[in-house]
Amino acid sequence: MTNKQIFANQTRTWIGTKFHHQGRLKKNQNFEGGCDCLGLLIGVIKELSLDKKISQNIDEIDEKNYQRVIKTPILEENMKKYFKKKSINSMEVGDIALFQCKNSKNPHHIGIINQMNDKFTLIHAFLSVNEVVEHILDEYWKESIHSLYEIP
Repeated sequence: MTNKQIFANQTRTWIGTKFHHQGRLKKNQNFEGGCDCLGLLIGVIKELSLDKKISQNIDEIDEKNYQRVIKTPILEENMKKYFKKKSINSMEVGDIALFQCKNSKNPHHIGIINQMNDKFTLIHAFLSVNEVVEHILDEYWKESIHSLYEIP
């Protein structure tokens, strides 16, 4: 199993964690947890001790002063600074997708790419269902991908 597959599979262990803006806590047997899309990414990085591969100080990556609707390019700037950008056409399991919906001025959402039955899936903290979920990476989500990154 590759490091990227391990990363994607560890992200799956967060499924069911409740959505909480700026949250960083994974669910467990006694607690529903709470995270947003950045909290999910940071949480998995910490669980796998990948933070030192990315930065000497994980708190540099873990932006904590942001609105639910991001109105600045801060998320994109941090992704470029700490992760390796790659072509969207070379998507694979374990990649980190940065999304920008058509009505948004800046990229504003993060998800982890995984795979199920030969189809790409997306694991992310999804406000619409109020928790971390995994679903097929359908055309809507594919078209919303702004850029793709991997851990260096």
